[in-house]
Amino acid sequence: MVDSSLKHEHPTKGEPSVYNSLRTHKPCPSYNVTLTLSLLQPGTETVVHSVTATSDQSAYFTATGLPAGTYDLRVKGSHTLSRKLSSVTLTPGDNAVNWATLGSLKEGDANGDNFVTILDFSQLRNSFSKCDGTAGYDARADFNGDGCTTILDFSLLRQSFGQAGE
Repeated sequence: MVDSSLKHEHPTKGEPSVYNSLRTHKPCPSYNVTLTLSLLQPGTETVVHSVTATSDQSAYFTATGLPAGTYDLRVKGSHTLSRKLSSVTLTPGDNAVNWATLGSLKEGDANGDNFVTILDFSQLRNSFSKCDGTAGYDARADFNGDGCTTILDFSLLRQSFGQAGE
């Protein structure tokens, strides 16, 4: 097994990137999020390897120490639905991958089960109108990462309600 690294590529800049549904292309500290990257046997849900990576202020990430081979790649944030690229071949060394064709990571999965349901809404409701440092605030329901659970977070959940990750 030979180690590979993966960079998430932006189609016009040639830099690694992952964008959230409300994020612009301007750097922002709230883009720093922990992502889970899973390498799956192609055509299955069998996880061969999994790593975490943290995106930077431009929402770009790099994952290293990956085994070379052909995989389906799945990426998921702590409160987003997962997105998947099929049949990606990783060769030894650096590999650039363009996730932009999949679109944004959809917010709203407060409980992390890869579905946006009434359970996620319940977590948002319990934290609604509360901010970081306030009793009852739940960062898992703060989908836009601004430190408060507001109507903006509800809007993100509403856009994904009833959906499942890939």
